[in-house]
Amino acid sequence: MIILFGLLYVIVTTSEVGAWGEEGHRGIAEAVQGHLTASTAKSIAKIVGTGDALPSGTLARLSVWPDQIRALTKNPHATIPGFSPAEMEEARQFVAAHPDNTNWHFVDLPPGAAHYPDLGHPDPADPALPFTSTTDVVHMIHQSVDILEGRTESATFSKLQALRWLLHLSEDIHQPLHVASGYYSTAADTLSHPTMLTNSSEVTKQHGKND
Repeated sequence: MIILFGLLYVIVTTSEVGAWGEEGHRGIAEAVQGHLTASTAKSIAKIVGTGDALPSGTLARLSVWPDQIRALTKNPHATIPGFSPAEMEEARQFVAAHPDNTNWHFVDLPPGAAHYPDLGHPDPADPALPFTSTTDVVHMIHQSVDILEGRTESATFSKLQALRWLLHLSEDIHQPLHVASGYYSTAADTLSHPTMLTNSSEVTKQHGKND
């Protein structure tokens, strides 16, 4: 689908930006919108519900939604500044259906991992495989794409929500601290002088302290 290749290409080519935060996410999404082809913008406008035109700032607003709804994970009665009652209800329903959504933003691969495991043909011997999950950032990007392309349908995950997540996670995955984590030996004789384990084959979730 043109919309997906357009979004991902522009996000990757505008990723020379520091740690995001809301301003960073909005800035990158604004840059993406400025480089969309007319057909891609029209496809997005259809999903967003703005007719044939995509108003300025639309992608910037959509890109921060996954971070904005985090407050509801800890407190379902929280309010989100700028959200209308209908938007609050949508957010609450989404968080209730996907309470693990805060885990979608990252994957804790150990330093030294050569790559993310092949999703199509995972190798059980790959030392990075135990550090992945079906709700990590890579899997959720794929799920968002599947929903947008119509390969997957979900009563609790709409195309609009998938678009928000695809924008946000495609930005998140370009941040080093969203795709890696330091691990340290928990042996008693190493705790006073911790050293990061850089060989991923030496790290297990049982014997590595995650930073």
